[in-house]
Amino acid sequence: MAKRLLRTGMSVLMAAALVACGGGGGGGSGGGAPPDPQGGFSGTATRVGVPGSVDFDLLVLDDGTYYGFVGSDVPGAPDVEITAMLQGQGTVTGNVFTATNGREFQFGAFDTLAGPDMPFYTARVDHAVSASISAIGAADSSFGRLTYSAAFQPAYNTPVPLADVAGNYIGSTRRLAGDQAIAATITAGGALTAVSGVCSITGSLVQRPGGRRVFDLVVNYTAPTCALTGFSFTGVAFNSSPTNLILAGVLPDRSDALFAVLVKLP
Repeated sequence: MAKRLLRTGMSVLMAAALVACGGGGGGGSGGGAPPDPQGGFSGTATRVGVPGSVDFDLLVLDDGTYYGFVGSDVPGAPDVEITAMLQGQGTVTGNVFTATNGREFQFGAFDTLAGPDMPFYTARVDHAVSASISAIGAADSSFGRLTYSAAFQPAYNTPVPLADVAGNYIGSTRRLAGDQAIAATITAGGALTAVSGVCSITGSLVQRPGGRRVFDLVVNYTAPTCALTGFSFTGVAFNSSPTNLILAGVLPDRSDALFAVLVKLP
């Protein structure tokens, strides 16, 4: 399918590859160190009790931090709308990656939920670790079990210098409260400045160890009239193509999440 977040060269929301298991060696048997779970998967997911399937992409970092992206096709649109993001940290035992501190952020949910009904959950995410094949697992929440099957994406191992990401971008952000347009500039040194509505943004991208496609991300909101002043999201950035950049992060207490799709200007 052309509309994938973690597959290369297809659409605005497709990230060039995030590889499962770091493209490296083997399974969890043999008495050695557990397999490296990092990388990315692309596939589909189903929610128990909800008909049909949705696109699902999973990014796992070398420290076990993971980001899952739940999407749905928009009729007539060239990309996938990301409706929710999963985030947490897990560990590998044998050939199974397990996390028990996950949260799901339903973007725009504050438009319909009020009071203490927070649109995220504590979850358990399990998937079989395979060096180059697939991840099959589930995430449980009050929204219902999300079962996924996703294929390993080896392009994650292709290094992308930070200088190649530098440039001017436009795009949109998603948070629990809804969407907002954004215009951003990233320097060759990784400094990030942006404007989103009445908010000013500063931050940084830093190459993660190994020189792969993923960068550590910090996004700070400022400006006297900005309701988000003082909010600082930390997470990851990864380029979906030479002209597209994906940002994903959470607040320190994980009470809100940020997802952004940026398109580089000529």
